[in-house]
Amino acid sequence: SKSREEHGVGQRQRVVDLWKDGKSEGAIGLELRMPKSTVHSIIVKYRLSNTVENLPRKSASVYEHFKGPTLHKIDSCEL
Repeated sequence: SKSREEHGVGQRQRVVDLWKDGKSEGAIGLELRMPKSTVHSIIVKYRLSNTVENLPRKSASVYEHFKGPTLHKIDSCEL
């Protein structure tokens, strides 16, 4: 079973359309009856991938890289 339910492409497109029309994330959440955090996630994903389509899980790891406050250690190059 799925651990979390994905929103349909149509509903995610509606979020993006309202956002492009200048509505706030909070207003979109109220209108579409979804948490503001969900609205925010949909918009961030759209801005990174330029699509509201379902991405294959392999590609989703690119999105995961941008989430959270974790900084990844970068090994310094030897000169």
